[in-house]
Amino acid sequence: MDKLRDDDEVLTMDLPEHTTLEGFANDIAAKIVVKTEEQVQNRVELASMIVQNWMTNHGLQLASQKTELVILTRKRNFCEKIQVEVYGSKVDAAKSLKYLGVKVDQKLKFWEQIKSASEKADKVMGALCRLMPNIAGPKSSKRKTLLSVIHSILLYGAEIWADALQHKSYRKKKAAVQRRGALRVTSAYCTTSEAAVPVIGSMPPPIDLLAIERKRVYERLEIEGNPEIMKREEKELTLSKWNRRWTSEKTGKWTR
Repeated sequence: MDKLRDDDEVLTMDLPEHTTLEGFANDIAAKIVVKTEEQVQNRVELASMIVQNWMTNHGLQLASQKTELVILTRKRNFCEKIQVEVYGSKVDAAKSLKYLGVKVDQKLKFWEQIKSASEKADKVMGALCRLMPNIAGPKSSKRKTLLSVIHSILLYGAEIWADALQHKSYRKKKAAVQRRGALRVTSAYCTTSEAAVPVIGSMPPPIDLLAIERKRVYERLEIEGNPEIMKREEKELTLSKWNRRWTSEKTGKWTR
């Protein structure tokens, strides 16, 4: 989209049944609920035509080459090769798409998001490692500040995909990057266990616990009035879960 008016008129247009628009900045997403493959094609093309006509009447232009389509379904082989026409261009249904920095896949398993964020964080970690040699490098306090960059990348959008880290392989993908950073902060040997290294360096809890904490904070912010108390409670709960995990693994006990 070349430009977007200040009002939200485009988001309140009359659209087909079970079709809604959501917008942020100059990105608009259409959410369409259907039951059959035929309805997908018809409803998407009808909605895009309505939006296209509104934009033309307001002197705007739809960037059809940037339009993406993903089918969110639990059904196997549903609409795998569907193609729709948007503003004269053919758009094929993709296995995933990126919206507001988060990759959304067909089954809402968020593996693509977890893999992409982990790989990005790993590249950044590689650059930071050159700034943090174990010998004659910066102090641990400065190392922790650099590591916060990695946590920001790993936890982006965690409010949406946090539950996906219940899968062991998903959690290990992110935990491997976090562990690598923790080793740099503590200047520890690479044989130091994943559970022990953040405890040694008085660092944040494991990445899956941090993701769940962010999700719970987001959910509670919508219904509770005191964010400071709520955030403190969630942090204490995360530390308690971490302590129980540390104890259950029979690797020791820590207090903070």
